[in-house]
Amino acid sequence: MHFYARFLLLSYLGIWAISLLFMAVARPPLPPRLANYGLVIRVMGRWMYWWSAPVVRWFDARGLNANHVTFLGFSLTAFAGLLAAQGWWGLAGSALMFGSLCDIMDGELARLQNASRASGAFLDSSLDRLSEIALFGGMAAGFTDRTGAYWAYVAVGASMMVSYARARGEGLGVSCPPGGLERPHRVLIMMFTLLFIALFPERWAMLGAEVACAVVAVGATATAVSRLSTIYAMLRRKEEPAAAEPPVRPAPGPEKPASAR
Repeated sequence: MHFYARFLLLSYLGIWAISLLFMAVARPPLPPRLANYGLVIRVMGRWMYWWSAPVVRWFDARGLNANHVTFLGFSLTAFAGLLAAQGWWGLAGSALMFGSLCDIMDGELARLQNASRASGAFLDSSLDRLSEIALFGGMAAGFTDRTGAYWAYVAVGASMMVSYARARGEGLGVSCPPGGLERPHRVLIMMFTLLFIALFPERWAMLGAEVACAVVAVGATATAVSRLSTIYAMLRRKEEPAAAEPPVRPAPGPEKPASAR
């Protein structure tokens, strides 16, 4: 399986190099939703959105909608977890790559069809969480030592807390500050690690996957702690003006004459 993973990776690299040449000529604009991310996400995102545009139009011509692509992406990521559970790390990276592409194309298809709805956004966010659980759960099952499984458990737990802190904060009227190890960063770390460990001897594959889980675990934990403390402080600041205002006293009435006291 390691040989097949290496063959697939080299094929992907060749296709990617050729597509970069075409992209340099086309010079597609940067999607506005990527403007707040760092350089790596912007570069990769520009290529992925440009590359996936013909596929999105193909989905639209076949009558598929964004929810269909969302379920396809979840299925591929869950399949990556199953491959990782068997110790087939490189093949898991391939499945995760295609699942991640579906995660981009569902939003693009919804915009193309003018069908962006709250129900679709809720489904997409929910399946994103389930896909991370399936991926890290499969990786935990694939490790032959407890250390790797522990890193995978911490990675998935911290990843859930990063997303929960943002959702809960926004539900309470606080905009979550950007930064940290967000889901696109976590996916890229896992995807590239699982893909490129195929270039190394097979005995190193599990160690590479374990290191990737450890990086995500540490980074996501730091991000979750930062978000929790920041959002808590922002909520406290919103509460302070109401608590600091002195109670309103009624205006004094006309003074009564001495005979009436």
